[in-house]
Amino acid sequence: MNKLWAALATTGVIGASLVSLAPAASAAAQACVTTTITTGYRTYSETATKSSTSTCSDLNLTYANDTSAAAYDCYRGMYRNSAGTWFRGASGWHCLNDGAYAIDTQLLLTDLNDGTTFGVESYYDSPDYVNITH
Repeated sequence: MNKLWAALATTGVIGASLVSLAPAASAAAQACVTTTITTGYRTYSETATKSSTSTCSDLNLTYANDTSAAAYDCYRGMYRNSAGTWFRGASGWHCLNDGAYAIDTQLLLTDLNDGTTFGVESYYDSPDYVNITH
């Protein structure tokens, strides 16, 4: 009987240890920062700065809200280099309905350096509001 209790106790300790590890694994997935910015009509309107504390290296559009009646627009990421020159993202226009999008499905800019200024432009109209997870 003592062996049975010892086995059950060991199983309980191992099980509790595994459960306590689960929050640490999900915390890594939440290490990205989300910023809401206003788009401009075929240029940036509002800018933000790439987080230096985030583990995300890309700019993910995770929510779009087109303010027109169409509830649809196309978005493109822009960034400013250290010399102050603006560049448009190589991934081009992302045409999306209003709504939420998963990380890594709508990448406006990839491999953006920490501290880089970025913005988002709208193709059809503005202002629109987008969440950028970076």
